[in-house]
Amino acid sequence: MLLIFFDESLVKKDGNKNTTCQARYRFPYLDDESLSPSTRSEAIPKALIETPIVSGDTAKVVVYPNGQKNDKPPSMPFGRNIFYLKRDPMRGWRITNVLIHDYWPDIPNDPHSCEYGFANRAPTPEQEKDVPKHCK
Repeated sequence: MLLIFFDESLVKKDGNKNTTCQARYRFPYLDDESLSPSTRSEAIPKALIETPIVSGDTAKVVVYPNGQKNDKPPSMPFGRNIFYLKRDPMRGWRITNVLIHDYWPDIPNDPHSCEYGFANRAPTPEQEKDVPKHCK
């Protein structure tokens, strides 16, 4: 169960004991048909995960869900996710927020370029620094 890696503030429970993560769609480049295993025509590629950046009890990990790091426009934009973690002394590392860019690379003046969102609606000032300047 992947939800054990998320901080409780990002997990929503309903009355039927169902749990969901409040993070936005983590595969921004997939449409509804491609997301479902029953209607998908291709396998979802293994994500490209950059080396975590650790600072004391916090860390961030940049993930390219399509397995490609597209950082030179005009390459095909597939999205980018940044996972923010905090070390809990009792339970280890937990994801406390996620910044999901629906399109990446970020291209100034491109209307799609500023489509992003945080799982936690109140990001820290440090997390806000990862939002491209022209999107603020």
